[in-house]
Amino acid sequence: MIQAIFYNRKYYSGVFKKLFSGADTTGTESSSIGFLIAQYGGTWNDNQVRIYHDGTVGNISTPSGNLIFSPAGGSIGVGTSNPGSKLEVNGGGTAPAIIQALGGNSQIGGFKVGRASADGTFAVAANAGDWIAGSAAGDVIIRTESTNKLFLDSGTSNVGIVISDGNVGIGTTSPGEKLEVNGDIKFGSQGVKISTGTVDPSGGTDGDLYIRKNGANTKLCINVNGTWKKCTLEAL
Repeated sequence: MIQAIFYNRKYYSGVFKKLFSGADTTGTESSSIGFLIAQYGGTWNDNQVRIYHDGTVGNISTPSGNLIFSPAGGSIGVGTSNPGSKLEVNGGGTAPAIIQALGGNSQIGGFKVGRASADGTFAVAANAGDWIAGSAAGDVIIRTESTNKLFLDSGTSNVGIVISDGNVGIGTTSPGEKLEVNGDIKFGSQGVKISTGTVDPSGGTDGDLYIRKNGANTKLCINVNGTWKKCTLEAL
């Protein structure tokens, strides 16, 4: 049996009007708050959902158990009447659209995402060693919850940065070393570039290095004032 009750202007004060079943009853005045309460079952207890405004902010709460928002086939919008995802928060151009997950000084705060279960975590450590060895309180943690890879991409390239089994790959999805780069590398304020290939280099600027590796034919070249010079390699 489902029951609903409207508390007329006073919380536990005056006449409690039961909207769907049972008779009216009375209570004891506590404070000036309007309540709408609904519950399942014939005995009024703390197994309720309460909707009210306390004069400052609106509230939806339950004294015990879980509070679940479950629109049938729909979505929940905060600041929008047309949510495009299961949960959409929209500041409407007048306020920041920020979602906070605060755990307190000694409790972890964060988000878990995944398919049937959590596959990834974005969190903040509350204590040393939270989530990963070496972390300290306040450190931000982004991790996968299995052996899957972690991708960071700008959306404009086919492959961004990949972290896999302790290795970091740039331009490759399967790094085999602690750092593997598929492409040229540029160093320092002078823009010194290191590149590789299987043919002799062309173009480039002063100070660039080029490693040609074509089977057993390996060359180390350096660009001097726009001209490539082959370095002589001696056995150790």
